[in-house]
Amino acid sequence: MSSSKSSLIAIQCTHCGAPLKLLGGGRITTVTCEYCNSLLDMSDEYKVLVQFQDKYRPKVPFTLGMQGVIKEIEWTIIGWIVYSAGSENWSEFFLYSPLYGYAWLIYEEGELSFSKRVRDFTLREWEDKQKPKALFYQRGHYLAKEDPYFATITFVQGELTFVAKANDRIRCWDYFGVKRKSLSIEKMESEIEVYLNEKLDAKIIYKSFGVKEADQIKSKQTLVDKVFEEESLDASEKSFSLFNKWMFTLAGILFVAIILSLFIDNTLIKESSNQPFSKEFTITSPSFISKIELKAPSPKILNAYRLSLYQSNQKVFSIDKNSILPHNKKFQYSWKRGDDEVVIYIKLAKGEYRLQLEHIGTLSFQSSQKVTVTIQERVMRLFYILPLFLIMALMLFFTSNINHIISSEYKVLFWWGVAGIVAFLLFGFEIVAVIIFLYFFVRHIQDNIKEESLDE
Repeated sequence: MSSSKSSLIAIQCTHCGAPLKLLGGGRITTVTCEYCNSLLDMSDEYKVLVQFQDKYRPKVPFTLGMQGVIKEIEWTIIGWIVYSAGSENWSEFFLYSPLYGYAWLIYEEGELSFSKRVRDFTLREWEDKQKPKALFYQRGHYLAKEDPYFATITFVQGELTFVAKANDRIRCWDYFGVKRKSLSIEKMESEIEVYLNEKLDAKIIYKSFGVKEADQIKSKQTLVDKVFEEESLDASEKSFSLFNKWMFTLAGILFVAIILSLFIDNTLIKESSNQPFSKEFTITSPSFISKIELKAPSPKILNAYRLSLYQSNQKVFSIDKNSILPHNKKFQYSWKRGDDEVVIYIKLAKGEYRLQLEHIGTLSFQSSQKVTVTIQERVMRLFYILPLFLIMALMLFFTSNINHIISSEYKVLFWWGVAGIVAFLLFGFEIVAVIIFLYFFVRHIQDNIKEESLDE
């Protein structure tokens, strides 16, 4: 800070005589008096070029002369321009560093971005391609999210390296990329410049520039924005990012599924008998797994029974301790057997079913011991859910490393995909269509909310 403070140059406004302090180095060409709002030409003995109306001055948390650190570089605010485009208004604060030159701090309704001019962008190629909707720059892919527009200057204060007057218009093309970066191509008269922008964590910038808490203006962020945008670009901040949030949410869903599978009873039939019997039941949804269990007090008793399932008088399958005989090639099932029980997990079509328990051959003994048949609908198997939960927990633990690999845009798609896979494993293919619908519905709502907030 001492280097910038020692380089102050004091002059007087040629219009009102107020003292002015120059902070911005040798490339500064104009300065606007903060007392009378006169724009002075430094190359022509501080001649007054124009005066700005004070009524255009908006309320902002930053002032000229403030110093702070952005991207590990100390900057001083030396200038301020206010732009208007339709219903939108924003401020751009001109930054100066003796070692790194000039940059911009963009402020709009509590949101902050760092902007610096780039000189390696191929403007000729961009113009030859008729200003395309998509472009690549430094291995990044950028898409135009809106049509070109005009931004009009409404207020200027402080030092600038160019002449900026009220009602000057700039033609703008905005391209948005991943990792909260964007490109701005600006044309003023015959000159075109390209800027690389990166969103900043407002809390960190306010603190660095010494903005009082009472003067801090929070972003008008919608609920959807909070879910689908990362909170911070600073890797040292261990707050939950979008990736963490989605992972935490899915892990929570799996945990709830585990609890529900332990405590919710979806039993359709539970019958104990030492005699053959027949029972009817109804499957209400084809998207869930059902469980049929045949349990006996001893292996000898289990060996004497077979269980068969019918739908519309057509046998679906037969099962005993030693084998399972499906009668439909499309029949989806898995089963396990023990000394005194047989369990089958199946996907049954919606409809009426009949369960029949029968003897195998002729019993050579009389027994009062009973076998128990249990049928449960909408079963969530811990065999699938628990491994998925453990995977989510591990990924949550290693999120800090994954965040550097997967960009924010692809994290959204990744976790929607994971949600679809989990839903498919738990509830079947039909639920995937619901997941796809929800994805596009949420994105549509998000776009509408953003448009409405801009109109306001």
